[in-house]
Amino acid sequence: MAKISEDRTEDATGSEVTKMISGTKLKKLLRDQRTGQDSMDEIRGTMGNAVKQVVEKDNLDKKMFGWVKQLDRMTPEKLAYHLPNFLYMLDASGLSARAEDAKKLPLGDEEESEGHGRKITPFPKPSSVAAE
Repeated sequence: MAKISEDRTEDATGSEVTKMISGTKLKKLLRDQRTGQDSMDEIRGTMGNAVKQVVEKDNLDKKMFGWVKQLDRMTPEKLAYHLPNFLYMLDASGLSARAEDAKKLPLGDEEESEGHGRKITPFPKPSSVAAE
C-alpha cells in the first residue's frame, strides 16, 4: 500500500483536500465491473459463434454485415442523413463505376453455366519432393 506522508496531510488546507471514493465503494464497483465484463464476454462469444455459423452455412458476408450493423444502430434521423451521403460518396469517388466495370463473381443463387464461357484448367499437382 502506498505510504502517505503524515506531515503533509496534517498541514493540508481545505482547498488542498481532494474527495475520493471510499475503498468499499471502489471494491464493489470493480467487482460489479468484472461481473458485467464476464457477462459481456459470454454474450460476445455467443454472438460470434452465431455469426460464424451463418457465414459458413448461409454465406453471410461478414464485412457487409458489419457495415449494415453500423447503419442499423443509427436512429432513423441519422440514417436518413448518412445513407444518402454514403451513396453519394460511392458515386463521387468512382467506386460505383469501378464496381460496375469489374467482372462479376458467381453468386450461389445464379444458375451456373458450364464454366461461364471460360476454359477451366485443373490446378497443377506439385512436383517437388517437399510436397510429397
